[in-house]
Amino acid sequence: MGCLSDEHLERLAIGVKDNHMFDYFLLVANNLPHAKFIHMVRDGRDVVTSNWHLNQILDKGTARKKWPKLSDFVAEAAPMWASRVKQMLEYGKANPSRC
Repeated sequence: MGCLSDEHLERLAIGVKDNHMFDYFLLVANNLPHAKFIHMVRDGRDVVTSNWHLNQILDKGTARKKWPKLSDFVAEAAPMWASRVKQMLEYGKANPSRC
């Protein structure tokens, strides 16, 4: 990909649907000072259920020992989801022109 001019960067829109993008959010925000963000909040019940099933598929042995039932996983994953949503809401309140 070639370099983008300032004019292109002002109009550029990129959508990212990646659960792990949150880990790099502040890095992206700091390096793209004119970027604006839309944070879409997925129903936490769906997030936790989906992640539990994914872990059961990708790492059967470890995941089944650590979280034999969905309720075991919920206890660990739900607070993590809530924390990330809270952080994004706080970022939006602190930086209203970027959201």
